[in-house]
Amino acid sequence: MASTHVTRRFLFSRGSGLLLVALVAGTALLGPRVRPAAAARGEQPPPNAAAASELVEYLPRPSEAERAILAKLDESVTLQFVETPLSDVVTFLVELTKLNIVLDRVALEEEGVTGQTPVMLAVANIPMRSALCELLAQLNLQYIVENDVLKITSMLRAGSILVVRVYPVADLCDPAECIDELSKTIEATVNANSWQKIGGAGIVTPFRAASCLVVMQSFDSHQKIAGLLRSLREARKLKRG
Repeated sequence: MASTHVTRRFLFSRGSGLLLVALVAGTALLGPRVRPAAAARGEQPPPNAAAASELVEYLPRPSEAERAILAKLDESVTLQFVETPLSDVVTFLVELTKLNIVLDRVALEEEGVTGQTPVMLAVANIPMRSALCELLAQLNLQYIVENDVLKITSMLRAGSILVVRVYPVADLCDPAECIDELSKTIEATVNANSWQKIGGAGIVTPFRAASCLVVMQSFDSHQKIAGLLRSLREARKLKRG
């Protein structure tokens, strides 16, 4: 099956800064017609089809605005920043993505960073989330999604803002006794120094009655926990064949 990729390139200059952005806007598939769904053909769907479609990664579910931000962060970009003021980069990204992006100026001032602090970066065809991490790390900054906006703050502040999420894991913990093992796996592999047991603030508590984990952690840790659980689900599928 052939595919076509639509790539938009942008050149943006302000003051002494220069940046070039290429955004993969979408993919159009060309080829044979897609077969109708099983229900439309009068066939019974696989036994686990309904369960797969109803899988909830965590609760509370993300808002529509948060889902839009997370989806945009997964898009591939090519970025080149040459001594570009941070505020100009943010302004351009807002225009490009149509997202609400704000600077936590109090936290930035604590790191000695202002909107005029220059940044440099050259990356090609990587997810926007990875590009942002590379861009912000050089200033000891980090992004979080809070109150339906993408906020750029300090790493210290980002790590201190804790959010409670509930992760349903009944499909991973059968029998339910393995929920303790899953908790230990998360503590050992996701930002290991951030958990309360070793002096951090993060907490993971099994709630066996609902086969779920209740986790209080930072945005970054929650993103990594969700990624780990996806990988474990994929590994379980491979084991079952």
